[in-house]
Amino acid sequence: MLSTLGRLGIAGCVALGAAGRAVAQTTEVVVPGANAAVEGPSSSTIPLAITGAGLGRYQQVYAGGEFPGGTNWITAVSFRANQNTALVGRTMTVSLSLSTTGMAPDGLSSTFADNVGPDATVVYSGTLTLPPVAGAPGPAPFGWTIPLQHAFLYGGGNLLLDLTITATTGGSGATLDAVNVAGDPVSRAYNSSDPTSATTSTAPSTLGLVTRFDLVPAASPLAASGGAVSAATGGSTGFYLQAGGANAGRSYLVVGGMSGSSPGTALPGGLTLPVNADWTTTLFLQAANTPSLPSFFGGLDGTGRAVAGPVVSGPLDPSAVGATFTFAFLLVGPFDFVSNPVGVSVAP
Repeated sequence: MLSTLGRLGIAGCVALGAAGRAVAQTTEVVVPGANAAVEGPSSSTIPLAITGAGLGRYQQVYAGGEFPGGTNWITAVSFRANQNTALVGRTMTVSLSLSTTGMAPDGLSSTFADNVGPDATVVYSGTLTLPPVAGAPGPAPFGWTIPLQHAFLYGGGNLLLDLTITATTGGSGATLDAVNVAGDPVSRAYNSSDPTSATTSTAPSTLGLVTRFDLVPAASPLAASGGAVSAATGGSTGFYLQAGGANAGRSYLVVGGMSGSSPGTALPGGLTLPVNADWTTTLFLQAANTPSLPSFFGGLDGTGRAVAGPVVSGPLDPSAVGATFTFAFLLVGPFDFVSNPVGVSVAP
């Protein structure tokens, strides 16, 4: 096993899927739920598929009742083409925020600021590359995905997606799947030409894009995304940390090992980290914040949260199937907080 893991390398050790251990599974939630497997009755080029410059600001609200209960990390947002429509690839400069809002579907204001909730969080900023997608019978696959750079901790209520596009190359006259029915759980407000405008260029409407959200349950301080990732094909895992607002700004460290969680590793101050330190622990620590293990050491944000990874791997050595790793995080200076352990294993 030692030589096998040595050949896998750090990324191979970490970028694993869950295989029957206590790892949160990503849940895909489509809003409107009634259109999860049914083509929407409408379509739209706004905001991502518009022909020409395509600059502006776009807000869409989603009814909170469309989401499962409890607290979840939103880790990705996806859209799909209208049936039998191909999407032309394009590159944009964007800022995407999520927030909970008091505004209801069909009740958005034409003043953007009125719609934004107090927990607004920038979840993606910078260059966004959307690939070309071949046309498919409806409902088409969700071919345009925005993997969030900063997951959003969502605990219920109406959700507002707020997208600003300041530059774009490429173009598409293709359309995205949408619904346009009064009383449905989505609606939108947008300015299709001026990303700096405080108000919409047309009146808010009941139309909204059919959207898929990737959710990871957040009942514990540490959660991990992913299902059973095949050693034959590889995969990725993201780690989602929350230590509470009282710990905002503090330094964290994600620690891993392959020897289980009990009895754990004693820390100065009396706490026990639920990871049995071994030779792989040293490798993980040495590789923290390298491209193999991005953000495994860093600072919590203003709400006491952080995201480590995602860690991406290609195919793994078949003999690694069944290897299981345990991860947890701790806060340093002082060592007064440790998370729950999360088990991550290599599946066939």
